Amino acid sequence: MTKDEIAQMMQDSSGMHWGTEAHFQRFAALVAAAEREACVKVCITAAQKLEREGSPAPMARICAAAIRARSNP
Repeated sequence: MTKDEIAQMMQDSSGMHWGTEAHFQRFAALVAAAEREACVKVCITAAQKLEREGSPAPMARICAAAIRARSNP
């Protein structure tokens, strides 16, 4: 994540008083979601590369789905 992305997440988590537990939980949730999506992107990119080369890539797609599923406990 870039500093600009983190700054945007800080703004997105505002609306609550800075320093409250609720604010920190919201900010942490936004950061975690962004990191999960970054991991999914790596998995999907790897799957697409393997598939272009003629290899099946079910595990990369399964991993991407498993990572996304962590967003929905």
